Amino acid sequence: MKLTIENVSHQFGDVKALTNIQCELTEGIYGLLGTNGAGKSTLIRAMVDLIKPTSGHIALDGRAIHQLGNQYRECLGYLPQNFQGYPQFTAEKFLNYIANLKGMSPTSAHTEVEQLLCLVDLIDVKHKKIKTFSGGMLRRLGIAQALLNNPTILILDEPTAGLDPIERIKLRQILMELSQYKLILLSTHIVSDIETIADEVLLMNEGELLVKAIPEELTAQVNSYTWEVEYEKFEATNDSLIISQIKNEEGCKKVRIISEYKPYEEAVNVAATLEDAYVYYMNRENKQG
Repeated sequence: MKLTIENVSHQFGDVKALTNIQCELTEGIYGLLGTNGAGKSTLIRAMVDLIKPTSGHIALDGRAIHQLGNQYRECLGYLPQNFQGYPQFTAEKFLNYIANLKGMSPTSAHTEVEQLLCLVDLIDVKHKKIKTFSGGMLRRLGIAQALLNNPTILILDEPTAGLDPIERIKLRQILMELSQYKLILLSTHIVSDIETIADEVLLMNEGELLVKAIPEELTAQVNSYTWEVEYEKFEATNDSLIISQIKNEEGCKKVRIISEYKPYEEAVNVAATLEDAYVYYMNRENKQG
C-alpha cells in the first residue's frame, strides 16, 4: 500500500494554504507536526478527498483517489478536527449509524460497535446522548467511528484534543497496536503526542512540507545544551539564543538551549529531543522567511 502526494498545492481565494507538497506514505505511523495554521488540516482534507487540490494529485497505489471514489473511502477511517457527532443520538446509535453508512452488516456492526465502545472506554455510557458528553468523551467517540470497519488508512486530525494524560497514553497504545498493517497519519501541534510512536515525522510550516524523516534523523541535526543560571543572570542573556525549554528550580533557572556551539562555559551538551528538533526547524524556517 502506497499513498502518494504529488506536488499538491491548494488556494482559498488569494490565500495559498499548501505549496507543492510531495511525499510517499506506506504502512506505519506518521506524525504530521506543525503550528496552528501550518496547513495540516487542509492537507488532510485533500487526503480524505473532501477537497480537490488546486494543483497536483493524491494517489493510492498509482490511482488518483478522486477517481477511486467509494473504493478509496471504504478503506479510509477519518477523524476531523472539529468532530461533533449527532447530539441527539446515543453513542451506540451513532456508531451503528456510521457502520450502516460504511456498508457493514447489522450483525458485524453490532459486534464491532461493542468492541470499539470497550476500546475507547465508552461502553458504560453507550445509551447516553452525545450532547451530554464531555470534550474527552466526544473525542474518544470520534476515534471509535474512525476505526469502524477496520480501515487500512487511518487519518486523525488533532485526535488528542480534550483528552487527559491517561487517555492520551491509551490512544498512543491503541495506535501502536494497529500500525503493523495500517497507514496511520496523526496530525498535531503537540510534539509529545507523536514523540514515542511515530515511525516518521512530517514537519509543516506556512503550507510547506519542511522535512519528512525518522525522529532519529531529525534529532541528529540538532545540538542541545542544558544550562543552570541564576535568575538575575538569565535576564541578561543573549536574545538570539534558541531556547526550547525553561524550568524554574530553587535559586536558578534550568534552560535548554539549541546551538551549533557551546553557548556558555557552564552549559552541558545533552541528547536532542524531538521537541528540540521541532523548535530548531521552525526557528530556522522563520529566520529564512
